[in-house]
Amino acid sequence: MEYRFRNALDLLRGMNNFVQNNIEKSQDQLRLLGRDVRGDRTSWKMSRLAEYAIHSHMEDREAVAELCNKLGIDPQETEESFKVLVNNIRSALPSVQVSAAKLWVIMIYRCRPYFASHTHEQILLETVEEVALGPRTSPVVRDRLVEAVGASVFLLKDAETLGPYRSTWTKLRQSLELTYPDEGIVIIDEDQIISAKSFIAPSAPSRSPSNGPSSHNSIDDSSSAGSKQDTGQVAGDGSTDQENEQCSTRSPAMEAKPSPGTSGPVGNVRWLFEECESARGNCRILSESLLHTTLDSILKDPLIKEFRENTMTSKEIIDAHIETATISADNARAKRSSNDSSNSATRSTEEQLLQALVTTQAEIKYTLQSYDELAELANSSSPVDAGEPPISRQMVIVLILMLECY
Repeated sequence: MEYRFRNALDLLRGMNNFVQNNIEKSQDQLRLLGRDVRGDRTSWKMSRLAEYAIHSHMEDREAVAELCNKLGIDPQETEESFKVLVNNIRSALPSVQVSAAKLWVIMIYRCRPYFASHTHEQILLETVEEVALGPRTSPVVRDRLVEAVGASVFLLKDAETLGPYRSTWTKLRQSLELTYPDEGIVIIDEDQIISAKSFIAPSAPSRSPSNGPSSHNSIDDSSSAGSKQDTGQVAGDGSTDQENEQCSTRSPAMEAKPSPGTSGPVGNVRWLFEECESARGNCRILSESLLHTTLDSILKDPLIKEFRENTMTSKEIIDAHIETATISADNARAKRSSNDSSNSATRSTEEQLLQALVTTQAEIKYTLQSYDELAELANSSSPVDAGEPPISRQMVIVLILMLECY
């Protein structure tokens, strides 16, 4: 295994050095002209700052700070920055959508006086509604957008511009049948937004045995407000409360409606179906993040850390239930065959659940294996010259393809 990694890494470094040498030639020419190759953040336009902040997952806080400092100074640039947010929230990549939602809330947090007196965010709010309520939207993205709107309502609670935010907040809560408070989601500090944790304030208890399983957001394993949203929705009866409480990572947005066709202990079955959906969303974002980062950042990228933890949590839940689901599916199949042989082609809910668990388990295994291989490369004991250029994102993609060919 190590030999394979070393060979792949050596070849990759050679390719990367070839590309980097050509880049350095261009950079030398720019240095002769007295220009800063990296670029001075203060000279960047707001649209460029917004794009950079979103696609770097807010790792560069100087770029985020510069964007907020410029907000409102040039109306045209400010409008362009909001267009960037709109376009990225509409993006087909969940990781980009999540990052854009974070940046939006950070901008409101840092620039409350501006947002309290300007109302040109209507298109952005309409976009958030459209995406959050869209049938193809990832549960993870839906949860983060819901939290972003809730946070904006709380941050602008005394502003004259609160109306559109509250209207969107009300529509989302009603459409998704959520029980978030009308006053929004409490924001304590910026780290609560920009870190890997959910927007939901950590001060409240994250689990409540009396209310059944805690509704953890699928993008945060320490969500606090979700514990009130699972009462009567996740737990089918008192006997399953404790089991669900130990395993639940459900999102408030996903507790709204049961999956079609569920029967038996409806709460537990529905919860497992939704956990599979949430797990697939976590896997998708983790996989995309691995393809859009550098090898040097794999162990440091906050978005990768966040969704790897969520994927690991989903793995534990599914692994813990798959044996029981297998027994239930076998019993249901035998019962169906004995009762009505003419309808043997129709799969029971238990069989559908088992298939969902097995499929999700395989997807989780593949995603975590991809992460582990790249993390092992990042932690390789092979010495790396200090002057050697970092491996680019394009080279990481090449590396993944190379490893799959072995």
